Amino acid sequence: GTTPNIAFNTLLNLIKTSNKTLICDADISEDKVELIESVVGRNEMIILKNNQSAFDGLEINILTQKQHFTTLLTTSVFIENKKIAVASATRVYVEMLFDEIVDMYKDDNPTPIRDVEAFIIEQQIDLFLYSPTIKTGLSINSAYFHQTFGHTSSYSILFNEMIQLLFRNRQVQDNKIILFID
Repeated sequence: GTTPNIAFNTLLNLIKTSNKTLICDADISEDKVELIESVVGRNEMIILKNNQSAFDGLEINILTQKQHFTTLLTTSVFIENKKIAVASATRVYVEMLFDEIVDMYKDDNPTPIRDVEAFIIEQQIDLFLYSPTIKTGLSINSAYFHQTFGHTSSYSILFNEMIQLLFRNRQVQDNKIILFID
């Protein structure tokens, strides 16, 4: 068979032969649940749905003009003295923004950071720029940043990856996300 068929049949076989299987999916469709039921058997399944809305109450402003986005960002950091997280779908944008402000935070001898959240809090970082290169494992769980800014592009990551990137910053003090769609 083809590689997708082999992989799919291997998955079905693993589900059938395991004693207990935990399947987690943020947005599993009903047809996928029915497929799993047909393999495992409905009486053998327990379905738990997480209906928690962790980001209720967030105001999301969508901008389409880069200058407006940049003005809001620089005003928030340099005039309003807010602590800002900036999620960018492209490394290029982060590098461009970084180059514009690098003299303010220049470090000639950078050291690796093991706990990013602790570092941000201890060093009282005002502006945290990050790109898709931080795929998994990084979350800012403290209510440290006032707002999250997001720069999206149709030339980079998928929509669901961008959402995950935006919500690396789990708690936003001002309950506001400002999103620029490039």
